Amino acid sequence: MASDLGATLRIVMEEIPDSHLVAALARDFEREHAGTDVQVEIMHYDFMLDLILGSIREPGPPNGVVIFDNPWTSDFARGGLLRPVDDLLEDTPELDWDDFAPALRDAAVLDGRTWGVPFYTWSFGLIYRTDLYRKAGLVPPRTLAELAGNAAALTTADTAGIAMQPKPDYNAAEEYANYLFAAGGAVQDAGERVVLDSPEARTALEAYADVYRSSAPPGSEGWTFEDSIAALADGRAAQMINCHWWVPVLNDPNGPAGELAGKFGLAPVPGGAGILGVWYWAIPAAARQVDEAWTFISWIASKAANAERVGRGGSPVRTSTMRDPRVWEHGYGRDYYEAVEAIHQRARPLISGPNAEDAIRRIGEAVHATVTGRTGVDDAVSGAAADVAELLAR
Repeated sequence: MASDLGATLRIVMEEIPDSHLVAALARDFEREHAGTDVQVEIMHYDFMLDLILGSIREPGPPNGVVIFDNPWTSDFARGGLLRPVDDLLEDTPELDWDDFAPALRDAAVLDGRTWGVPFYTWSFGLIYRTDLYRKAGLVPPRTLAELAGNAAALTTADTAGIAMQPKPDYNAAEEYANYLFAAGGAVQDAGERVVLDSPEARTALEAYADVYRSSAPPGSEGWTFEDSIAALADGRAAQMINCHWWVPVLNDPNGPAGELAGKFGLAPVPGGAGILGVWYWAIPAAARQVDEAWTFISWIASKAANAERVGRGGSPVRTSTMRDPRVWEHGYGRDYYEAVEAIHQRARPLISGPNAEDAIRRIGEAVHATVTGRTGVDDAVSGAAADVAELLAR
């Protein structure tokens, strides 16, 4: 493909560290591809979807590249909004598709076609204060019972044993999903049939509510993931289940944790199977700038650009990067990258299908209602299961 394309590409991205890293790397891309302008527009997740949907149908510049979250795959792909990239992958062997973590590749495929190239992941792990764990003689929990025990042991008058995010939306749902998987449950089975109304789902919700009531900061029933991060960063909480990429942020000497930087570790969630979250680079079906878009995507997703982004604290998506001693040395250490790889070996999506975003939010509302005591566990699970089944059947 030509290196001097003379195009403008606009990308709407979430307010996360990786988006700022992409914006910085885009300047390098522009220097290598004279005449190409990459505009990165960064905003809160809650505002992204409407803006992306408003622009994705526009065929001309600057709308040639789009990112999508894996719960959106069905709506975007089956809704005719995306162009499959199988032919482009075949024509670009140097991208080395097999080097992307298997779970990330698998989640990009729907109806036998591949819809995007992994950008970054927000898969969940346990983020914990290594110094507090060591002082208390604890090890990362392997079960929900061990998580509850650790949280209780770490709870003091000044420090909550765990920070949580029970706000009644995506926040509560994505956190609860890790408890659900640890209890042996799921929202859907392999055939995408809703199986949320189960004993395992009730066990998970009881555990979630119990841990919140016994070990989370008082009055935090409306917290988001940002609130939990803030509590960990300033020492008000000892651990949380959250996106793995917060560990580099917290361990950054110039980051929000200040003197606590370097004291945060990462482990798989209890049970080992956490929620899989992954964003993809993609091309709108209506786009006329296919060559231009793919030139940028194949550059930003390349091994070299991925290693550079990860070395600056970004989320790794390539196996080679996670196993690279140079990345370990210049990034955040071997233990961190091996933990990320272990997380992705068993991570799985929360929901697949149409209206997944709305279905996820409905689960979050049910979780919050139980945490606040407005709804019992049985009614919350059965009600959420019925609503999720109805939404996914539309």
